[in-house]
Amino acid sequence: MKKKILWVVFVAICAGLVAGYNYFHVKKSDRTFYSSPAEFYSTQVGLNDGLAIILVKDKFGFIDETGKVIIEPIYDYALGFKEGLACVKILDKWGFINQTGKIVIEPKYEIVGNFRDGLALVRIGGKWGIIDRTGKVIVEPKYDDIMSFREGFAGAMFSGRWGFIDRTGKVVVAPKYDDVWSFRECLASVKLSGKWGLVDKTGEVIIEPKYDYIGFFNEGLSKVAIGDKWGFIDNSGEEVVKPKYDSAWIVRKGPAGVKLGGKWGFIDRTGKVIVVPKYDDVWSFREDLAGVKLGGKWGFIDRTGKVIVVPKYDEIRSYRGGFALVDLSGKWGIIDKCGNVVTEPKYEGISYFKEGLSRAKFDGKYGFIDKTGKAVVEIKYDGIWGFKEGLAGMKLGGKWGLIDQTGKIVVEPKYDDIGAFKKGIAPVKIEGKWGYIDKAGQYIWMPTI
Repeated sequence: MKKKILWVVFVAICAGLVAGYNYFHVKKSDRTFYSSPAEFYSTQVGLNDGLAIILVKDKFGFIDETGKVIIEPIYDYALGFKEGLACVKILDKWGFINQTGKIVIEPKYEIVGNFRDGLALVRIGGKWGIIDRTGKVIVEPKYDDIMSFREGFAGAMFSGRWGFIDRTGKVVVAPKYDDVWSFRECLASVKLSGKWGLVDKTGEVIIEPKYDYIGFFNEGLSKVAIGDKWGFIDNSGEEVVKPKYDSAWIVRKGPAGVKLGGKWGFIDRTGKVIVVPKYDDVWSFREDLAGVKLGGKWGFIDRTGKVIVVPKYDEIRSYRGGFALVDLSGKWGIIDKCGNVVTEPKYEGISYFKEGLSRAKFDGKYGFIDKTGKAVVEIKYDGIWGFKEGLAGMKLGGKWGLIDQTGKIVVEPKYDDIGAFKKGIAPVKIEGKWGYIDKAGQYIWMPTI
């Protein structure tokens, strides 16, 4: 589904996040849910711009990393600081405060979004506009919807039609389209009467709407579709590859995957065939290697089509940091870029290396292994988080604690949930309440949220 990302949080329903565990922020035509309460608290309620949210007697305030109250809990709701300002709610209206607690934008809006590059979306009277960090109205609230700015322009809907505005609010593309995509590489896809075309930043039509699909531009190329056939155009609107393929991958720093006659291969940016379609499936190139499937098994090829890892694995994950994850008969291991086995496939689950360690699951238990495959942290835990700032959350006997990279228990398992560390503090949950601890496991704020 196409995602027109709005830098806005539907604050009208945010109060339900704390009690109802509906962890999401709003995107145009999409909602992204956080995977856990801990993820929500570590990203939204954790330390942001040096301050963290607290809740006292149903009122929100802020503390610093030492636990000192910087902004007294007087607000009905609050979100984390971004660009030095935080959204706060008084009664049923939203405004902004600075890091001293001073109200810099009076609470009068129905919905607001965090600031990004000095601007924030606001809604009042059911219409969207844009303000700057002083509260000055840059774009009068008159639009039905506004997308996020990209390359200095934002899609804006007026009376059911989409166009584009610049950062001063000037209309650069008149609202006349059924739908639009954000600008990428100075071009934007626009839809009219069921067909897609291209416009530039002056509003000049580069391609009249004639395609059934036009994607984002990447390194000067975009994939297009006419009916069920796919090809590629360049940023002048010329068809570099005529729509003739059954499917196609977007070009990302290398050959593009194309499907023809039920098989996948690769072409270069001119349309020249690099790998004749012969594979059952392919992945995009990453770190100069692409996953390919043949006869039900996966391996890897390089950019010339040379087989580097013979297809023999049941599943794979692309290379990251020189290592790929591979599955053989339901067990996961790790290989290097030459195909050499670094960790024998024997684990029920395994992760990419982070801070030098990989999270591994064996017989239903979790631990960490190093790049030689040695178990650095004994595989004995019921659950485990990846390392952040040298510490990882671990679950034992239904409770969460903390371990360091040697496996030493830093904080005994006693919490119902725990989030990742950010600048030395982490959110923890106990008896239904959230607070903050430091790396020694000491409370800097007792659980109240």
